[in-house]
Amino acid sequence: MTVTNNADTEKVLATVAEIAESFLKRFPNAIVSVRGVTKSRTRLYQMKIARYWDEINKNLIIQGYYNGKWELFRKGVNYDAFSAERG
Repeated sequence: MTVTNNADTEKVLATVAEIAESFLKRFPNAIVSVRGVTKSRTRLYQMKIARYWDEINKNLIIQGYYNGKWELFRKGVNYDAFSAERG
């Protein structure tokens, strides 16, 4: 819930993404789930996934939780949570 406004959002999210990808390489049958502590944080994660979609989509299957069910990630849909697994 803390907002530092120290302009390191990209760096923090990139680090978390690298850790998640390393984890999924080590445990290829695992699924990583992500949800922001607020709707705006979840929206931020969605925007970053969409921005880097071409790179993410090469190795991972990303799903979004929408209307009570999981579906393959689609740009422009406001999801409540996300999951990633090896593709």
